[in-house]
Amino acid sequence: MNRRQLSYSITEDLSKIAEMFARKNKVYGADGEDAFYNFTKGAELMFKEATFDTKFRTLMAYASKHVVTLAVPNAILNDTDFAERCLDIAVYMLIARAMKKETVKAQSEEPAMSPTYGV
Repeated sequence: MNRRQLSYSITEDLSKIAEMFARKNKVYGADGEDAFYNFTKGAELMFKEATFDTKFRTLMAYASKHVVTLAVPNAILNDTDFAERCLDIAVYMLIARAMKKETVKAQSEEPAMSPTYGV
């Protein structure tokens, strides 16, 4: 594969990622207001609380099932779901980036703690 072919392959996969996300986003959670609903509920089950950290850790646990499956010998040749698992991992990482943006946004909106004098 040359660089042009690699570029074409990646561009094609980016389109597949967008299509996969659009399809799976419809079933990612019941709550239309919480884009991270499944990670929120998963964090509550696994960690007894849904903080930005526990939701991210839940996402990583979900993504790791694909990584573990692909880490076996000859998975690249023998796993019939190889391509979809790779795309799923990419989607999880893009969701992780969105979580990071949401975390930074929420933290910047928190009121600054002001010192209390004379108390």
